Amino acid sequence: MTDLIRTVRYLTQQEKIRSRALYEEMFWEDEAAFVDAYYKYKGAFNRVLVLEEQGELLSMLHLNPYRFWMQGALVESSYIVAVATRPAYRHQGCMRRLLEKALEDLYGEGQPFAFLMPAKEAIYTP
Repeated sequence: MTDLIRTVRYLTQQEKIRSRALYEEMFWEDEAAFVDAYYKYKGAFNRVLVLEEQGELLSMLHLNPYRFWMQGALVESSYIVAVATRPAYRHQGCMRRLLEKALEDLYGEGQPFAFLMPAKEAIYTP
């Protein structure tokens, strides 16, 4: 029943800063200067997809634009980073919903690839 009030959506440019608290909680080992630079430089161009419940961010992923050359053509793609779910909401399908939405959207935009380099591959095996 709780899942009925959970919303998957992209944060607006002005709202992206709301994801920083979750970022800092989940990626506590990143230095403040790195996080400042990430939100300033990458945050200006990326998209932040979240799962929220009554305004609280439960889970997020960031889609950073990524270009590369393939067979002589410049290809637009996305690098999936800052993948995080609050511990109390893990193993409930939160990230599955975000990844499915992100990949559907990227496919619809004609992006042939999305990159993700997980800290632990086993997390994504299911």
